[in-house]
Amino acid sequence: MQKFRKRTAVVLSLVAVTALFAGGVAQAEETEAVQTYGLEAGVSYDLDLDGDGTTEQFVWQTTAKEFDDTYAISQAVLDLYVNDSQPSSFIDDYAYMWRMDKGTLADGRTLLFAMSIGDNDYSEQVLALTESEAGLPFQSTDLVKLSRTEGETADHILSGWARGVDFVKSEGDLFTVRWFDTLSCAGIVSVDLDYQIDGAKITQVDQPGILDETKTWTAWQSFSVKTDVESDQEAFAVAPGDTVSLFQVVLRNGTRWILCENANGEEGWFADPDSAVWEEQSDGLHWGYFDEAHFAG
Repeated sequence: MQKFRKRTAVVLSLVAVTALFAGGVAQAEETEAVQTYGLEAGVSYDLDLDGDGTTEQFVWQTTAKEFDDTYAISQAVLDLYVNDSQPSSFIDDYAYMWRMDKGTLADGRTLLFAMSIGDNDYSEQVLALTESEAGLPFQSTDLVKLSRTEGETADHILSGWARGVDFVKSEGDLFTVRWFDTLSCAGIVSVDLDYQIDGAKITQVDQPGILDETKTWTAWQSFSVKTDVESDQEAFAVAPGDTVSLFQVVLRNGTRWILCENANGEEGWFADPDSAVWEEQSDGLHWGYFDEAHFAG
């Protein structure tokens, strides 16, 4: 399917991306275990890329190439330099720029996250980049292909709106990253997913995705919470004005289910709707199930 670009949307998209990631960093600062690092383009960093205890000089650059046709009018190029070597280059035909973050794996290696930014404020690609030996070409794994739903097949835990990642932690051969996804019931939420790394091979660990349980959600409409995923038995009902915490998201047979807890400490699961819920009332427009639900434009 061809992707069409609207030039007037570029500035708005980039502003929205900046605001979203700024919000993500602010949220990360509230969680002691989270460490996020932004790397600026064109700046030299001393990083231990291969985990041998010695740092290498690392520089990255992002450039955009413009086209005249409507199929792909912009191409974002990412160049990675190590100790002034020839660059390792990556290209996204449907993006305008790249951004870069990093984390440290348990074996001492630096894990780089390269995110290409396109229309609709989301990352087209999220590349996890590693080096087994300094100076060798970077091994890349596109986390989007592991975790985000693409096309019409809902076979991944994240929706098609999932964007960006922040490094959270690493333990042994596992590392955790935080995505910003959009649930139909709650709008933008953070979802922590685990990945396993074996040398340069990265795989996503099975569900669930962990939500921010410290946030309180206030319902503006009624919905039923079940005793288990895909169960017909009701655990409790949520009424307008009730508050819940959201703990986990899992995918079962193409439907996302949310684990929640009410103010009485009762837990249960409810299905995320297939599409965003909204209703116009006398006090304004309501989105999702909760007053705090926020959807990107």
